[in-house]
Amino acid sequence: MVALVGIAAACDPEADLEVAPAISVSRATIETAKPLGTGPVSENVTIVNGGDGTLNGLSTTVEYSSGNGWLTTTLDRTTATRESAATLRLDANPDALGLGSYQAVVLLDADGASNGPLRIRITLTVQPRPPAKLALATQPSPQVTNGAVLGQQPVVQLLNAVDQATPVAGVTVTAMLEGGGQLNGATQVPTDASGRASFSGLVIVGSAGSKNLTFSASGLSGVTSGAILVAPGAAVAVERPRPPRNRVRPVSRSARPRGCAPSISRATR
Repeated sequence: MVALVGIAAACDPEADLEVAPAISVSRATIETAKPLGTGPVSENVTIVNGGDGTLNGLSTTVEYSSGNGWLTTTLDRTTATRESAATLRLDANPDALGLGSYQAVVLLDADGASNGPLRIRITLTVQPRPPAKLALATQPSPQVTNGAVLGQQPVVQLLNAVDQATPVAGVTVTAMLEGGGQLNGATQVPTDASGRASFSGLVIVGSAGSKNLTFSASGLSGVTSGAILVAPGAAVAVERPRPPRNRVRPVSRSARPRGCAPSISRATR
C-alpha cells in the first residue's frame, strides 16, 4: 500500500518536484587583451542557481595551460539563488608575461551542484607596451650644403616607457626645422610594422649656420636631432646688363667752323 501511494504521488502532475541546485553563469568563455605595463584587466561573471534552493559553498580553482599565476579570482559571496546572484571577478595581469596568448580554466564549484565543477575558459592576449616617446635610430647628416638633399636621412623609432622599441604601425611622425630656413620634402611619414618612420628627400633651404630637426607625434614625447651645419651653396655667376653705348659723331681735327680763317702762327726773331 505504501508503494502504491508513492507511485501515485510521483505520477501526480500537481506534485512539487524539487530540482537539484545547478551552477548557471553569464558566460563560460572569456577572451581579453592587455598591453604590457598597463596593469590587470578585469572581467566579471554573474552566477545564479539554475535549480531550486540555494547554491552554497561557491569556490574556484585555477588551472593554467600556459603561463602561471597571472589570473586572480574573487567571489563577492559564496551563495547564490535564482533571484540573488553572486559575482565572480577575474583579474588577468599581463605584466609578468611575455608577448603572446595565454590560457587558463577556472573551475567553479558549489556544494551539491549537479553540474559542478563548471569550467570557465579564459584567454589573455598580451600586447606590446604602448609607445610613449620618439627616438632617433639614424641621425640626419651633420653637414649639408644649402639646398642639397641630406646625404643621410633621419629614421625615427617609437619607444615605450621603458625604452623598448614598440612595433606599432601607422603613427604619423612630423619633422620640422629649427634655426631658421625651410625644410622641404616629405616632412610627415607614418611608422611601419616595426615602429619606424624612415624619412627621404629632406632638403634644408635658408641661411647658412647651425640647424636642428625636431620630430613629433600626437601624444608622444618628441626628439631633436644633433646639430646640422648648413654651408652656403655654390656661387652662381650673374651677368650684369651692359649700359647702352652713346653714339658720338667723331670730329676731325681739321674741321673748323665755316667762315673762320685758319690762324697762322709766325715766328718772331
